[in-house]
Amino acid sequence: MTQKTKKVMAHIRYKNADGVGVVGTTTVLNRLSKPALVPWANRLGLEGVAVGKYVDEKASIGTLAHEMIHCMLKGEEADTSDYSQNQIDLALNSLKSFINWHKDSGLKSILLEEQLISEKLQYGGSIDCYGTLKDGTRVLVDFKTGKAIYGDMAYQLSAYANLLEENGYPVSVAMILNIPRADTEDFSIKRWSDLTLQFNVFKYMLDVYKTEKSLKKDIQCKELRENTSIVDNSKKCCNCCGKPLGSTVKNAQYCKPKVKGEMSKCQKWGKSESEKRTRDKKTLEVKSLKKEKNTEVWCLKCGKNFKSLSKFNRVCEKCTINNNKRVYRVFNLNKEKE
Repeated sequence: MTQKTKKVMAHIRYKNADGVGVVGTTTVLNRLSKPALVPWANRLGLEGVAVGKYVDEKASIGTLAHEMIHCMLKGEEADTSDYSQNQIDLALNSLKSFINWHKDSGLKSILLEEQLISEKLQYGGSIDCYGTLKDGTRVLVDFKTGKAIYGDMAYQLSAYANLLEENGYPVSVAMILNIPRADTEDFSIKRWSDLTLQFNVFKYMLDVYKTEKSLKKDIQCKELRENTSIVDNSKKCCNCCGKPLGSTVKNAQYCKPKVKGEMSKCQKWGKSESEKRTRDKKTLEVKSLKKEKNTEVWCLKCGKNFKSLSKFNRVCEKCTINNNKRVYRVFNLNKEKE
């Protein structure tokens, strides 16, 4: 009974020996400009074809064709349950074309869909097929399902060849097989024995990707520093002890604590002073509020009109002073009699 292989995910995450994620070859090369796609997409639009759906349809056929070829080489059966009948038929056309070539080439696979990492350059890639031809030549084969083989495809091929070489798999010949999906497309092969120049282009693109990523990270760090307002306060001194504050948060007034999460002596002093100022401020506010609430009343002693702080205070200040003097005299007389 043949084993069925299910549809694989298109996006793969690569990790180096330390478990840190690295960029994939396709992601790096996506930064390459492809001006020919603009008129092509425009032509499809004028014909009334939805470009997004058209691309997704072709991509699904290509994915299934790759899967069928890999399963054929492994002696397995591809699972086509996720695809339409039209997609299956077109993918079978690609498989038939590949089988015809495979018989003549005598290809014996060593690696299929192998994910490799370059520890030197920190990138990854998934190899379609690596093996030997009938004459013993070590070959890297990349499968494509399109109308033609384009020059920029060699950049991807050179990156895959480097991955193999770095991981101990020598490559004598690298080739791209363009396998047709329909009768309107042609089966074509392009071979390379030296991909040095193409790999230089890939390395430049990899540098561009890493530089852009570093630049984006620097911008994010600058924004974070601006948000947290980190500044150099080397000339500014502590309000408590007078020592220089150094590099710390903007508007800092006191020395930082030695233990994170605690308060320094200067910060505690500052907090107590702040609380004291807050209490004094509240007291002043209360006093000012009382002054605002002064009401005019008649003094019960002299009958004159005066401003009282409370409705219960019915004696003016002058009468109160005279009364206190009288009470003091009476107190002294009583003391002398004793």
